[in-house]
Amino acid sequence: SAYRAPTYVEAGGSFVDPATQLIELEGEPSIGNPTNDSAEVAVTFAPSPTVRVGATAYASRLRAVVVEDLSSVVRHSFRSDDEARYLVGGELEGSYVHSDGFELALQASYVEFVGRTSGARPVVGLDGYNARVLGSVTARGSFRGDSLRYAATATFGSGRDYLGAFGVPARIIDDSPSASVGVGGLVEYDVGDAVPLWLSLRLGTELPRQSVSPVPGASVSGTYALVGFEVRRD
Repeated sequence: SAYRAPTYVEAGGSFVDPATQLIELEGEPSIGNPTNDSAEVAVTFAPSPTVRVGATAYASRLRAVVVEDLSSVVRHSFRSDDEARYLVGGELEGSYVHSDGFELALQASYVEFVGRTSGARPVVGLDGYNARVLGSVTARGSFRGDSLRYAATATFGSGRDYLGAFGVPARIIDDSPSASVGVGGLVEYDVGDAVPLWLSLRLGTELPRQSVSPVPGASVSGTYALVGFEVRRD
């Protein structure tokens, strides 16, 4: 079992419309702690020192989920949902490690919200906001006595559905981001024993370019390039 404390916005924040001076959204000091009770079972199979396969299945019950109460015209607030929410999911992962340090890793996961709820929309954890299917393939290894390392990753995420009131003042947003595919790579080099410095280059992109959150003004996925300088000491 685990829980999170309500944020300061959910428990005590107050947002005023500068044009009308009306309170658009305010916190509720008596709001409870959202709780996640979960159970899982996992199996790992290693037929050889170089191959490993794992599978995990889990179930969760979400209680006292924080929802926005939009029943009034103004002075919207938060409350704890009296109805529990349930979800089940599973994960598969496998890896192959070659003797020269090369490794290939695969991961896939699926999550499904089950049962019916009253329709109150939580601030986090709504099924439509989360990709049901996620997957990745990663290859990594090294050259020159482990002084030159590399990694390449491809990822997949299924589509999502954003429908609800977001932002302050609230705006109705109806958007359905499509499935996305991302690729990325890393190369890092150890300058030498005399100078414990590693140089690295990280590249990545995700297609299509679309919003990563339903919140108005949220960032859009795209392409990145990062150059790193790290001092590493044993």
